[in-house]
Amino acid sequence: MNHHTITTHVGIDVSKARLDVHIPGQPHLQVANSTGGLEDLFAAIAGVASPHLVCESTAGYQKLLAGACLRRGVPVSVVQPARVRYFALAAGMLAKTDRIDARLLSTYGATLTPPVMVEPDSEAVALRQMMEARRVMVDLVTDTNNRLEHAEGFLRQMLLKLLRSTQRLLDQADARIASHVASSARLAGKAARLCELKGVGPVVAHTLLAFLPELGTLPDKTVGCLAGVVPHPKDSGNSCGRRRIRGGRKEVRHVLYMGALSAARSNPVLKAFYDRLVAAGKPAKVAIVAVMRRMISVLNKLLANPDFVLA
Repeated sequence: MNHHTITTHVGIDVSKARLDVHIPGQPHLQVANSTGGLEDLFAAIAGVASPHLVCESTAGYQKLLAGACLRRGVPVSVVQPARVRYFALAAGMLAKTDRIDARLLSTYGATLTPPVMVEPDSEAVALRQMMEARRVMVDLVTDTNNRLEHAEGFLRQMLLKLLRSTQRLLDQADARIASHVASSARLAGKAARLCELKGVGPVVAHTLLAFLPELGTLPDKTVGCLAGVVPHPKDSGNSCGRRRIRGGRKEVRHVLYMGALSAARSNPVLKAFYDRLVAAGKPAKVAIVAVMRRMISVLNKLLANPDFVLA
């Protein structure tokens, strides 16, 4: 006789202050989004058969819950809010409250069985935090330079001071990132491997390691989708719509775009590929996206296969 474990999908609507919890067959539960509140939550699901918690990514407020689940070994899935909303619309659910959303997440989990979150690599998490800090500094430098163009008098003096201070912080972030990568044989080896592709420098390599840790472990097309560089068809009947890229991780796509611009000028193979597309009538931006897609495919192979050699 086969015995199948029945999973109980517990829907949790997360907000800054509290968690609304739907446990199938039990009254609605509301706890604080705090360490103490999580203790109440885990006590409530202690008698539940094979609990699998499902929540949405909510501006970072889900991190306390997700971290506690990982430490306790409780399965948890953090899903995209847009997917849950489309699921609700498909089911004809138009009403939206925290209580309804918790029940909806429970139904979503039971219907689609989203993948369970895995423990993130500590080195990659630290690198991601450093890269996020660097991004803040880069954006601030760009914004300050834009304001300086028309600034005069006291405003200009303050902006120049801000620019110098921000640049120092950016330099510190770059030094910290370089030190962190160099201190890890695994990260340093991967970064060096990625930089073998002309057009990929330290910023692109470090961003990929921080925000695309799946690189080298998944098929090329899957990795391309995660990076947001795979065009999706929009066809219906005899109508063939324009294919567009969408979704994916914007941090990866942003730096990959800059890397593709460099590669289209300096990498002989990718430059020839880009020129061939443009000569065939493709718009320049479409050709650059194609270069991005080709780059992420090559980079995926570089990490997946140590024997892979660039032409």
